[in-house]
Amino acid sequence: MAQDTVSQARPDDSDAEPCADFETFYKKAAPALLRHAASITNSSREKAQEYMQEAMLVVWKHWSELEHRSDGERYRFAQTVMIRVAYRASERAARYKRLLPKLWNRSDEPAVEDGVVANLTADEALAVINSLPGQQRIVMVLMYDGCTAADVGKILGISPSTVRSHLSQARRELRKALDHLQGGGHG
Repeated sequence: MAQDTVSQARPDDSDAEPCADFETFYKKAAPALLRHAASITNSSREKAQEYMQEAMLVVWKHWSELEHRSDGERYRFAQTVMIRVAYRASERAARYKRLLPKLWNRSDEPAVEDGVVANLTADEALAVINSLPGQQRIVMVLMYDGCTAADVGKILGISPSTVRSHLSQARRELRKALDHLQGGGHG
């Protein structure tokens, strides 16, 4: 999308009266922010909507500081927040992609084929890990971070044997997800 299209649609610093309330600002700025999110992230419309909504939530939380500023300044604030939200999401997805093979490879299990994980996009790797039920995902990440089963049990308020059970179940689920991707569910 051309930059001038975004600048034409977004609130500007003209002499026009700034929006008096958040709802009016939202209605005026959201379409341009959404288009900008889609163009900078090259993501699905749903992801762009998510990033725009998170940015607008931050604007709403800071409205008392922003209400006396121009709409252009408010827009630039929202745009900066949105870019940071998208960047953090991208970094988290890339980190999960690097983490995925380490989370479940063990000497007593067949190793994941490098090509399967290497061919995943960062978003797919994030989706695979996020597909795990909450405690299984938390257990895997904490164990990867070097916690013992006893440590994780204390953090989560469960027994070490339950931690090991969650870890085993999580590895099985990751294996199924990766096997599905390797077997043609990918791409």
